[in-house]
Amino acid sequence: NPTASNWRIHLGKHHKYKKDPLEQIRYGKRLIIYPDLTGDNIRGVIDMTHDIAMIKLNAPVQFSDAVRPACLPSLGWTLPTGALCYATGWGETRGTGSNHALKQTDVSMMPKSNCSYEEDVQICVKNRVGFQSTCHGDSGGPLSCKLAGKWYVMGATSFGTLGNFMHGLCAMPAQRTVFMKMSNNVDWVEKMIQMYS
Repeated sequence: NPTASNWRIHLGKHHKYKKDPLEQIRYGKRLIIYPDLTGDNIRGVIDMTHDIAMIKLNAPVQFSDAVRPACLPSLGWTLPTGALCYATGWGETRGTGSNHALKQTDVSMMPKSNCSYEEDVQICVKNRVGFQSTCHGDSGGPLSCKLAGKWYVMGATSFGTLGNFMHGLCAMPAQRTVFMKMSNNVDWVEKMIQMYS
């Protein structure tokens, strides 16, 4: 159900099933789904090209040692092939340990020749360590990259290339993961922030 008040947002959360000391909880005030469709307009429509949504929170966030902002890239930024980034989430681990604590894996950018994706609006990465990648339950999680000493959210987990968004293989050596490309959507993000502030 695309109702904002149904969403509870945990910030500074590391453990999936227990409260963390610096954790903050907020609730959704408004759910904004690209390109700002609501209700029946989004039900049943699966468009992975612009796989992005935003949630306006019901109250401000307090920055702490566990809660920090990340930068948005400039419009049109492109990461070079081989650039090192991190994908994080609490998704399935497929027998490689518990998913009760936040996991991360380092990934590197792939050229279009090695991955099937829409280059203008998506980013394709491969896992740098064998048998580690995003999996079911990681969708929407950040692709974070450190550039010139600052952390940027360069994308959001969209889908794996071995299988589809509902089922498939995870963490296979040849696996590629496709992320929504934030630098293509940053103008929309800024427009929505202005519109709903």
